[in-house]
Amino acid sequence: MGQCVNKSKPQKNLNLLKLSDQLKNNDSDCIHLQLNIECKTYFKENEFRFQTQSKQSQIQKTLFLQICYYGQLQGLNQSQLIQYLQSLNKISSFKLNDELQVSNSIYRFQVMQKLLQSWINIQQMDLNFLCSRNQIIKIGDEEIDQLASILIKCQRLQSLNLNLTNNKIQDQGMSKLGFGLILCKQLQNLTLIVTGNKFGLEGLNSLAQAILQCENIQILKLCQDLSFSMIENAKNNQFTSCAHYKIVELKFDELYNQSQEKNDEMINSLDLSRLNMFLLKFSSLQELSIIFKRSFNYIFIDTVLKASIIGIFLQNCQNLQSLDIDFDYCQVSQDELSKTFQIFANIKYLKCLSLSLKNTQVSPLGLTSLAIFLRKCLFLQDLNLSFKEKNYSKQIQVRFKQSVLKIKKLIQYQVLFC
Repeated sequence: MGQCVNKSKPQKNLNLLKLSDQLKNNDSDCIHLQLNIECKTYFKENEFRFQTQSKQSQIQKTLFLQICYYGQLQGLNQSQLIQYLQSLNKISSFKLNDELQVSNSIYRFQVMQKLLQSWINIQQMDLNFLCSRNQIIKIGDEEIDQLASILIKCQRLQSLNLNLTNNKIQDQGMSKLGFGLILCKQLQNLTLIVTGNKFGLEGLNSLAQAILQCENIQILKLCQDLSFSMIENAKNNQFTSCAHYKIVELKFDELYNQSQEKNDEMINSLDLSRLNMFLLKFSSLQELSIIFKRSFNYIFIDTVLKASIIGIFLQNCQNLQSLDIDFDYCQVSQDELSKTFQIFANIKYLKCLSLSLKNTQVSPLGLTSLAIFLRKCLFLQDLNLSFKEKNYSKQIQVRFKQSVLKIKKLIQYQVLFC
């Protein structure tokens, strides 16, 4: 007598059924999906939850879908969820996040790879593959090669935020990533962090050169490694055009990493006149953020910041509307600060200014000069200033804040003495 075989289909996860039922009659024009990997405190193992919200604009109706689960979904639950998400043909934006690093970067990469195979019309990607230094399983050149292939297929991709911190990517992987970015012809917004990998200057320069060839990018935000390399490569290629950039953020905040000699080499060769030459290519720039700051876990190499050199650039950037400069942990002379303050008043359309001087000595007279120059900024609406509290008496602090309030078009401001 033969055995009875159960041919019934495997039972679906209850939450997946609820999600499917809620989206069955979805009439949204596009879906923004956020996938969060959470810690065990809030979830049972192998469980996921979701929430949805619809927003109607004049142009289109958008569904915001957030899915959260603990750790790494296993077996049937994972395959069913991924298969269902793959079937959603209106995904225009995807964010993969694991802020507490509950899962390893390879797992996150595999999830991303499976999902994006069917989302070729995606327009925005926010991918967090950050690894802790102690994790063993990390993304390498093979995964980056696969990522580059995915990027090439996503011909409608306009925005990419990619965090690859503390993985094991080498020179070949950096070159492959650069090749993939070049072929993303619609890419307009790029945020890229590659700190703490295994590449050398060859791979770093290859990626920087590729970014400079992406002529449609308007918003560019780079980590310290790429900030240095972009400056060097733009300087060495006089035909490089940066006129398409409108918003730029450059970081010089992790100046020396004990595990990476290349950072030491780059800092020692940094000449801020090169930074100025690089920035002078940005003829259409509207927002600029330059960060000179020390990270808590890094050792700072004393570098004299030639603030007056940056001032030369600012003087020639009349289209600039927003400026963020962090002078923390930099040795800046009073004369150089005074010249830089004076430049602020010459930026004709400056609307937003953020300036951090928490670890830089500014004399009381310098503070008064800054207030005078700020009042000459005819369009300034948003102001954020930070200073070291112990450098000034309460009377000086109050007087400075009162002076700032005299700025004619100021809408919001924050002045901190901390």
